Amino acid sequence: MFDVYTELPGPVMRTHVFNRIDAEKGLVDWSDYEAVSGVFPVRFQPGVSVPTLWEIQRDPDSIDIDRYAATTDYVYCWKMPPGSDLAGRLAAHYDLVRQVGAARLYERRDRRAAVLPRPVVRK
Repeated sequence: MFDVYTELPGPVMRTHVFNRIDAEKGLVDWSDYEAVSGVFPVRFQPGVSVPTLWEIQRDPDSIDIDRYAATTDYVYCWKMPPGSDLAGRLAAHYDLVRQVGAARLYERRDRRAAVLPRPVVRK
């Protein structure tokens, strides 16, 4: 999200909506603070590399898309400036498949060839 503070609670509500969709569909959400904190029983599988929460929430232009593209089928961006560095790097691997207002959803061109990592749930 390029702008997490405007229109509160809008972005916060969107985050929770996406968390629910992720859980229902078995998706992996890079911004899941629970999986990276070490406090909750949800973890990313060992060896799964994800950007830091700082990169995702505060400096998304710094995310190295080339590093994550092979295991990331979709990228959702909120209020990403069209000329941002990230927009240019996304274009190398992803196609814009949906845009509604400030929301953009990108799909990796060769997504059927990769297997997504799944989060590990410890009970």
